Amino acid sequence: MGQEENKDNQIQQEQNQQNQDDYPIFDEKVLTDTFQTIWEQENSILSCRFSNDDHNIAIGQQNNNIRIFNTKELKTVCELKDQETQAACMAVRWCPDGNIKNCLLSAYTNGTVIYWHTTSNKVLYRYEDDENPINAIDISQSGTHFATGGNDGLIRLYDIGKKSKPVVFQASEKAPLHSNRVYGLKYDKNNPNLLLSGGWDNTIILWDTRTHQSEGFIGGPRIFSDSFDIKDNLLLTGSWRNDHQLELYDLRKLKKVRDINWENFTYNKKKDSQIYCCQFSKLNPDQILAGCSGTNEIRVFDASQDYKLVDIFKQDINSAVYCLDIAKTSNVCAYGDADGQFGLLNIN
Repeated sequence: MGQEENKDNQIQQEQNQQNQDDYPIFDEKVLTDTFQTIWEQENSILSCRFSNDDHNIAIGQQNNNIRIFNTKELKTVCELKDQETQAACMAVRWCPDGNIKNCLLSAYTNGTVIYWHTTSNKVLYRYEDDENPINAIDISQSGTHFATGGNDGLIRLYDIGKKSKPVVFQASEKAPLHSNRVYGLKYDKNNPNLLLSGGWDNTIILWDTRTHQSEGFIGGPRIFSDSFDIKDNLLLTGSWRNDHQLELYDLRKLKKVRDINWENFTYNKKKDSQIYCCQFSKLNPDQILAGCSGTNEIRVFDASQDYKLVDIFKQDINSAVYCLDIAKTSNVCAYGDADGQFGLLNIN
């Protein structure tokens, strides 16, 4: 009996040591779970966005359904599903509040963009480009235009609510066009005439929305979703690859500032991580959140601690984290994964 007990103790010690090697010990818990659910198993959540007042979250799913989730009641208050659009919803964006409030744009892999009025569940307008699956959209701060990017690598600019044909952006001497699929688009809030795009060609291109031409580019980041963000003159990029996943660039110089250490620590060495989504926290811009595949988790880094990894959240996340969004008025993060799980996290 003594030998068996010693053997059991040894096995337990080895398991404890393995757990310590696999899971780093942090000084404090930064990410805490407040809500988790799966509405439909294996119906991937591909995009999510807080509304302008943070009261609702639009959630785009693989089966083309969009859920409007109320953050106070913690439940779905309506679903937007267009019978003519049988394709995955790749991106959602709330329109700035104007004469009509609670309007949303959604983009689909069949080349359709739909302009919704969410409270009445009505399609206000439909934009179609049958030959080009759309993977990314973003809306200008004025709310008058939106841009799309898709499989053909071209960036198109539309007038919201008008039937005019889109303007197709052109290359210039300063920068080329994309040579592969586009998966990310973002207007710079500090410069309303600047639009950034990224995708599979390992290039971020800067566009002037007045001239409809490329104004510069950054080589390196491999963008596979909403995986870049802007704070002042800093560009945060998350790449779908096994090294140099998280980086910062200077938008004025178009040069890399630094890596944010993602892979070089003891946690879970047996698995690679590829980033699908990342953002600066809006209330605490020192905090950066990123979601990934491989290790299937959300990580938070702190710029005030030299961009140190300060916490990891992976409770009940068993598949790639495809999307995340951070609220504007509170430190709350929404996320969705490949298995169809949706969750909310408090960021302490």
